[in-house]
Amino acid sequence: MKKLFKAVVALGAVALTGAALASCGGSNEVDIHANKIGTGDQKIAVVKYLSHTSLNMIEDAIVEEIVDKLDESKYTLTKYDGAADSAIISQTLSQLKSENTDIVICIATPVAVAAKAAFVGTDTKVVFAAVSDPVAADIVSNLDAPEGNITGTSDAVDLEKQLELAYQVNPNLKKIGYIYTGGEANSVANLNRLTELAETKDLELLDRQISTPAEITEVANALVSKVDALIVTDDNNVASAMPTLSTILIENKVPCYCAADSEIMDGGMMGYSINYVKLGKDTADMAVDLLGGKAVKDVPVKVYQSNELALYYNSIFVNNANITIPAELLAKAIDLAKA
Repeated sequence: MKKLFKAVVALGAVALTGAALASCGGSNEVDIHANKIGTGDQKIAVVKYLSHTSLNMIEDAIVEEIVDKLDESKYTLTKYDGAADSAIISQTLSQLKSENTDIVICIATPVAVAAKAAFVGTDTKVVFAAVSDPVAADIVSNLDAPEGNITGTSDAVDLEKQLELAYQVNPNLKKIGYIYTGGEANSVANLNRLTELAETKDLELLDRQISTPAEITEVANALVSKVDALIVTDDNNVASAMPTLSTILIENKVPCYCAADSEIMDGGMMGYSINYVKLGKDTADMAVDLLGGKAVKDVPVKVYQSNELALYYNSIFVNNANITIPAELLAKAIDLAKA
């Protein structure tokens, strides 16, 4: 991924101590990690729920794509981190509303839910990224022709595909665990779906709720001895604590199946996942279309299909936990282990 984009800035003549000194041209590098980019009148805001690998990858891809697609003299892009704090998110959105921001890009379900309420009836267009189930979260009701002023990309989890993978690794699978945040609509929707699937497959599901990443250690340590595998979806608190969770799972030799490539980068074992960089770029392209005058109803919510998922694994987890993965799976899986 490109990290820097160069813009040439012309320097005018400067008067020094009564003498005219003509300055030469220079270059100014625009860093996609800067909090503010661009100098134009169109206002773009990117509001991230909190900082962790998945959401950071999406944010970087969004900003990179916008810098690639738009003239920096036409827009000003500002980034905000909600720090998983509803008060900070609410205050940020109120500020953006008062500033008549043109486009607000919301990364993760909690921000998207808050933004829908904040900008209802305004001219601001809202584009969400990485919302598992925008219908269940009451963000949109029509994925093909979104109503109101909001559309975006969904990272819906194919739980059936993840369970099939778990069975391929362990045909004797009987008990699965699921740790989730009760306050995240996407995580609750995934729990409901996982409960249905577990019943049809005669699996025992042990679910445990957390409210912050700090609770992972206690909850995971109490759960791992009771399950054959752990299912990890796109819960933000769990994703934030993935390195800690991975250590516990490896020590107890319990496989985990992850829904995000970034979670596998951070230590998860294996899973089918969307490419989160592509999701970020697709989200940015929607924002660019809306800035160009396209109507929200003509920008369908992007839901990635099973054939768009890739199989990833982490060889460090597999080796250290002494998990045997069938050769036919390894042959098509991409290793995301960090060197």
